[in-house]
Amino acid sequence: FPNPTHCGCYCTSGGGGGGCGGMTLSSRTLVIGSDRGSELADHQLQFGLQHSGDGREGAKLADHQLRFGLQNSGGRREGSFILEEWALVSLAGDKATVVSASTAKFWNRVQGEAERFRPRGSDTSTVLVIEDAVHPHNSREIPVPEVAPIDFDAGLPASAVDQEVWFRAEVGEDGVVDQVMLFHIPDAFPTFSINDRLRERLSLRYADKGRHRAVVFGAVRADANGHLAMTESVVVLPTCCCGGVHCI
Repeated sequence: FPNPTHCGCYCTSGGGGGGCGGMTLSSRTLVIGSDRGSELADHQLQFGLQHSGDGREGAKLADHQLRFGLQNSGGRREGSFILEEWALVSLAGDKATVVSASTAKFWNRVQGEAERFRPRGSDTSTVLVIEDAVHPHNSREIPVPEVAPIDFDAGLPASAVDQEVWFRAEVGEDGVVDQVMLFHIPDAFPTFSINDRLRERLSLRYADKGRHRAVVFGAVRADANGHLAMTESVVVLPTCCCGGVHCI
């Protein structure tokens, strides 16, 4: 059996550069949110899903799989990659609703199933739904890296305690953070400084020399001292595609 803690995707030179750009990849639906408890925790080991820096469980397989598939590739400095889709689901009164998403199409797809992903606990009112590629097993496995803990003084007022912001960051094969996106930002949070501080402090821990572009999703929460600490994280690996490389 393949080692479930490894990703089976790797890039290699391919004739013609056609790759898999026209294919619809198999996908799985993950949910990340601190109120999900231990639901489906038995799937953690089977699928190699990651844990957050403070010991909390990271993403879990959703009990309702969208099976949306992934088609669109996105160009990056290391090549072209088929990336994931994401949607942030929150509670508006007693109704679950999508408040932001990677694309309008995915927004509509998740909104149609939003009640299935509704936040279930009392410590947060949002969950992040992620649709990422199911990687085939092959002879060159790449360990999924872990996210190092994040905790920094953000200078937040006492009124911001327990408020949180979600982020998505892309990390290149060389470990350089290319971009950070913030979702669902509380009014008390200074957007630009938090973006910069996350970019400075985000780092991945690799199990061996294997490297791949990675996408990191997570949440940071304010404490009574004005610090932001990471409470949730998950690493997903996009699939390489086109641009002279193809996936095997």
